[in-house]
Amino acid sequence: MESVYRMRFNSFEHACRVIGRYIHFYNYRRPHMSIGYKIPAVVHLEQGEQKRMWKNKIYPKKQTQNENYVVSLPG
Repeated sequence: MESVYRMRFNSFEHACRVIGRYIHFYNYRRPHMSIGYKIPAVVHLEQGEQKRMWKNKIYPKKQTQNENYVVSLPG
C-alpha cells in the first residue's frame, strides 16, 4: 500500500478509516498495469477472456513469438 505503509496512526479507528479509504481508491480509482490499465472493479465485472499483462516471476517459462496469453474469467 504505497501511500499508507509509512503513516503513523493516532488510533485503531483512524487506521481503519485511512486504510479503508485507500482500499476503495485501489479497487475503484487506481488503474492497474497488469490488467491493461483498468480498475479492478471494472475487470471484476467483465466476462470472457482477459489478455495476460503480467509475467510469472516465480516460474518463468520460455516464451515464443506466437504465444497468446489469455486468462479466462468466470462468467
